[in-house]
Formats: sequence, C-alpha cells, structure tokens
Amino acid sequence: METVKLENKKIAIIGNGHMGSSLMKGLLNCGFKKKNIFLSNRSSDNKKAALRADWIILAVKPLIVQKVILEIKDFIKNKLLISVAVVVSVSTLMAYTRNKKQKIIRIMPNIPVAYNEGIIGIYLNKFVSRAEKDAVITMLSSLGKVLEVRNEQELDSLTLISACGPAIVSCFIAMLSKAAIKLGFSQKAAEIIALKTFTGTLAYLRGTGLTPKNLQQEVATKGGITEEIIKSMENNSLYSLFYASIKNGKIKMDNLRKKVQK
Repeated sequence: METVKLENKKIAIIGNGHMGSSLMKGLLNCGFKKKNIFLSNRSSDNKKAALRADWIILAVKPLIVQKVILEIKDFIKNKLLISVAVVVSVSTLMAYTRNKKQKIIRIMPNIPVAYNEGIIGIYLNKFVSRAEKDAVITMLSSLGKVLEVRNEQELDSLTLISACGPAIVSCFIAMLSKAAIKLGFSQKAAEIIALKTFTGTLAYLRGTGLTPKNLQQEVATKGGITEEIIKSMENNSLYSLFYASIKNGKIKMDNLRKKVQK
C-alpha cells in the first residue's frame, strides 16, 4: 500500500491572514519544521512557494481564489491543492486549475487550530489517493478534531458553526462581561469573570462527560435563580433570535457563492 511520510513534507500556505497564520502557528507548535512551511502573501512570490511545495494550502478570500490559482496553476500539477476558501466548490477549483485530474481537498478549519484545539472539516475529490488522504488527515489531526463531511453542503454548514464559532462564542463572553459591569464590577474584573466562567465550564464538561444540556439541567435546579434566568431567556426567544442570525449568515454565504460562480 502507498504511504506518504510527513516528516519532510513541504507545505506552502498562500495567504497570511488570520487563517493562514493560525495554520502555520499550529503546525509549528506540533513539530513541523519551519524550513518546510512557506507562508506566502501579497508581497511575496506565490509561484515560488507553489514550486517548492508538495502541498499547497490556499488560505485566501473566495473572490481572489481564481486569480491566485491562475498564477500558480503551472506549478501544482500532480500536487495536492488544499483550499480553505469558503463556498468555492471542488468543481470551481478544478475549472480554475484547468486540470481535469487536479488533486483537490477542501478544508474548513477555525482559528483555534493555532493552539491545536480546532475543528477541521474535510472534503476531497476522487483524484486524491487513500495514502494522501490519510496523510492530510494525520496533519490536520495535529491541529484539532477532524470531521470528514459527506458533501460540500455540509462543509459550508460547518463554516457557519465552527469557523464563525470563535467570534460567536466571544460575543457571548462579551455579553456576560457587560452584565457583570452593569452589576458593579470593573471592566477588568468583569472580563476575567466572564472568560474564566467559559473556560471553567468547558473544563467541567470535559471532566464530567456531561452534555451542555445535562449541565444546564444540573445547575438550573427547580425554583432556583439559574432556572429563572434560563426561563427568561427562553421566554424572550433567545434561541430563535440566535438561529435567525445563523440563517442570516447562510444568506450572506449564498450571495457570496453567486459572486464566485459568475
């Protein structure tokens, strides 16, 4: 059976925004050699990075994916093209490369990969070998939890939850902090309280194996203060408002897809 070794794998990351930088940091954290990772940006030579690499990770915005691929297409044949770009489908990427047998993998990580605590969705085309797939999953597993999705629609849905998730979670932390400030705490104390409450809750869930719903039921005892707060949020349709916001994100994603496909 074909095997792919990772020790000396050369990886080009094109795009040094939040995601490109997070991927690089995470890879370096888990032992990948700095000399084998090439981080390319607007001011550097994408062609040179692609030429030197075995795998090319596209971590650029969807609307400039075509421009970048057209720039490097002659240097990626028989190599893995790994795209992080949201909504840019495998078929669209194939068309951009002008190579009917281009090996393409789409991934959807989130920025906690920088600290090897990410969630990474993965979807690939039929030209990627089993050994290459296993090698990429091994690499991604060093960055967090890998989820192989069934189709590209699932990958896009994952974007709304996990890729957007760190900002959404930060929004909830900020709301808890603001509530603490209104109750008389200083901003610094409020931020510490809110952040430690979130990290402490995650530690408790991991330690006990409880689901978030189980923990909610455990803490919100009948007739208690927590139950009153949860009931108030439910009566004010907090979840409905939250899910409506997620759906607005989906509309934005669908509109972006239309622009990419033009």
